[in-house]
Amino acid sequence: MNNQICELFEEQKLLFKKLETLDFARYSKKRSFEAFLGVDMKGFYTLIFVRRAKSKLLSKELDELNQICGSIESEREHAIKKRILFFNSAICSKILKNESAAGWKFYDFM
Repeated sequence: MNNQICELFEEQKLLFKKLETLDFARYSKKRSFEAFLGVDMKGFYTLIFVRRAKSKLLSKELDELNQICGSIESEREHAIKKRILFFNSAICSKILKNESAAGWKFYDFM
């Protein structure tokens, strides 16, 4: 894990007992994403995606991430309580309204 990812987690005060990098290529062909699975201090599983792209994040891509979350849950046999997305591009406003209630947290970085 590189220093930029650690700085992102530190800025948002995300602490994990255990954190592992997932091979995102197993779940999708998109190269703009990185995925991490962590266990927070309360023992909840958290799935973190980091998106580095110039194009706008659309709801179609978030639906794909939800499917990936489901496949990771079934593969690891753990319920993922929290889902976090770090992004550095524009994001569709509908995503922010609808998905924040569905367990997602969104953080912008540059």
